[in-house]
Amino acid sequence: MVYTDKRRKDAREGMAKFRLKRKKELQTLIAQVEHLEQALNYLKAHPEEQHQAMSPFAYAHRVLARQYYALNSQVKAIKRFNRLFASWAIPQQLYQGYEEIQVPTDASSRRSGFNWLANKAYNMSVEAQPSSPIERKVEDAIKVKLHVGEDDIGTSIRAIECHVQLTIDANFENAAKTWWFDLVESTPMLSSTVSRLLSQQVALNRRYGQ
Repeated sequence: MVYTDKRRKDAREGMAKFRLKRKKELQTLIAQVEHLEQALNYLKAHPEEQHQAMSPFAYAHRVLARQYYALNSQVKAIKRFNRLFASWAIPQQLYQGYEEIQVPTDASSRRSGFNWLANKAYNMSVEAQPSSPIERKVEDAIKVKLHVGEDDIGTSIRAIECHVQLTIDANFENAAKTWWFDLVESTPMLSSTVSRLLSQQVALNRRYGQ
């Protein structure tokens, strides 16, 4: 399943890169068409220049020069933006020792504080699934107790008392049905454990005359 998901992810990333490449190629072609249209419109507006001798190489050089000028302008604008952004985003070096933080008075604004953001995943999970105040660690255990008595045929079982101790995050009805029908009746190991404890309790009761 993990390998299939990885292949799908790689396929999506590959398709995204392919589409981006095609988009850039299309933008380049559109820019070239626009330059050629501008040159054609210029020649139409100046028909006297059509009779001038102009080699294809010179015309291509003119078109490439215009493209170079446009790209060079974009590069210069990006460099200016990078210098401006770098001067704004220089990280401040924290000194070794205690970190100074300020807790705003407004409780709702404290969520944007340093400590809250540092443990953002944990804090958001606690908000989504808050812990119950009655929850505490409980060790799993099972205890079976027999209530026996004497009748005409000797020792008999009057009642069986079973205590199962475990923690389940579910309502009582669903937990009880799942425990009895899906676990006790369908699990040989658990059934044998209950039977074994039942036999041990019967033996102890007989030994001590209960």
